[in-house]
Amino acid sequence: MKVHKLNNILNYILTDDELVKSSLIERQNYNLDQIINYLDKGGKVSTVSSKRQCEFCGKIAGSINYYTDGNWVWPEWLKHYISDHAINLPNIFIEKVKEDNIDENLIRRIVNQELEIELS
Repeated sequence: MKVHKLNNILNYILTDDELVKSSLIERQNYNLDQIINYLDKGGKVSTVSSKRQCEFCGKIAGSINYYTDGNWVWPEWLKHYISDHAINLPNIFIEKVKEDNIDENLIRRIVNQELEIELS
């Protein structure tokens, strides 16, 4: 089976203790609507019944389901940190969002487990 590498956004935003880096809060570097719309287009690659509680406001941030655009993978709860805390995102991710070039066929192959995934 062919291996497909995905960038894991968590490598950019989490500490070693799996908390969102406080230095990223209130540092928005993107158009909010554009990012949320892009994240909503992702294909679900995993389903987990657990929820994440936000370490900054105490609200339930969202599920721990993961989505992909074929290049990046992100958890559903990322939208909470974007909408409620204006978290700073990696510039290389922002550039991908601006391209708005999602490969539906690649997403389908990932979702249907036709490709082996390697996270980086």
